[in-house]
Amino acid sequence: MVNNVFMTERNRTPEKIDIPFVLLVILLCGIGLTTLYSGSSGYAGRIFGDSLYFVKRQAVNLIVGIFALLLFSAVNLEGVRKILPKIIVFTAVVSLLPFLPGIGVSKNGASRWIGIGNATFQPSELIKMMIVFFLANLFAKKHDQLEKPGVSVYPAAIMSLFFIGIVYLQNDFSTALFVLLITLIMFYIAGVGTGWFLKFFLVLIPLVFFMVVSKEYRIERVLSYLHPEHDPLGAGYQVNAAMDALSGGGFWGMGLGNGIKKISSIPEVQSDFISCF
Repeated sequence: MVNNVFMTERNRTPEKIDIPFVLLVILLCGIGLTTLYSGSSGYAGRIFGDSLYFVKRQAVNLIVGIFALLLFSAVNLEGVRKILPKIIVFTAVVSLLPFLPGIGVSKNGASRWIGIGNATFQPSELIKMMIVFFLANLFAKKHDQLEKPGVSVYPAAIMSLFFIGIVYLQNDFSTALFVLLITLIMFYIAGVGTGWFLKFFLVLIPLVFFMVVSKEYRIERVLSYLHPEHDPLGAGYQVNAAMDALSGGGFWGMGLGNGIKKISSIPEVQSDFISCF
C-alpha cells in the first residue's frame, strides 16, 4: 500500500526529459524510414510513379504520432480516470462501426476499418490504448481485493474478452491475439495470482485453437509457417521468398538498396518482411 501511494505521488511530479530515450526513438525512426525506402522504392515507383510514396506516407504518420505523443504527455491522468467510462463506451461504439454498411470498409475479407473521407481508421488501434487505461485503473482501485474475483479479476477479464471478441469478429485474428497478450501482461503486472493464469490458459488454449481452425486461410497460414516448402508457389510463397532474400544477403547483407528480391519476388514488400531489406 505504501509503495502504491509513493508511486502515485511520484507520478504527479513532472519528470525530466529522458534525453537518451528521445535520441534512441529518433534513431529508430530514422532507421525505419531508411529501411522502408530501401525496400519499397522500386515497388512505389512502379505502381505510384513516386519512389518515396511509402516513405512520405510513413513520415506523415510519424509527425502525427509525435504530435499525439506531446499531446498525451500533457494529459492529467486523474482527468482521464474521470471520463474513462465515456472513453470505454465511445470505443465500443466506434469498434462496431466497421460492421455497418456504408461506414465500414472491407478489404481482403476483413472488416477492420471505417472510412473517413479518403482516409481510413482502424478502431482496434483505439482498443489497444483503451484496454491499458481500463485495466490499469481497475487494478489500481482493486489492488487489495484481488482475492475477491467478483470485483477485480472477473470484471477485468469479461471487459477484455468483449473487446477481443469484437476485434476477432472484424476478421483481425492477429490483432485480437495482440490485445489478448496486452491483457495478460496487465494482469501479471497487477499481481494476479498464478492460479488465475492456469485457469485462463485452460480456457484460452481451446478457444484460440477454435479461432484458428474456424477459417481455412488461418490454417493455411499456420501450415505455411511451419512447412512453407509444401506449397512454394501458393501459401508458402512469401515465406520462402523472404527466406531466400535473407539467406542471399548473408550475415552482412547486400548493402543498403542493393537487394534484388524486393523488385518483384515478395508481395507487400513495403510492410511484410521489411526487415529483409
